[in-house]
Amino acid sequence: SYSFDRNSVKAGILHFGVSTSADFSRNGDNIVFHGVDAKNVAIYTANGAAVNAAVVNDGTDTTVSMTSLPGGVYIIKASGISIKVNKK
Repeated sequence: SYSFDRNSVKAGILHFGVSTSADFSRNGDNIVFHGVDAKNVAIYTANGAAVNAAVVNDGTDTTVSMTSLPGGVYIIKASGISIKVNKK
């Protein structure tokens, strides 16, 4: 299971100084960014190590698959926002 606090991102707790205008949602094991180019998505472990995860763009939305990642805390940066995802 996954958790992220959408209100924390909008309130700036997980925000790193850039507009949080991008919209995102969770769809099963995927985090979906609406209106975000896949080239602008990066995934990191809580200690800052870059992680390879499947990132697919369908033309309007970019989907980050968390299926292959082990449990832990991840930071996903996409088009000026950063969200913390806790995969259990």
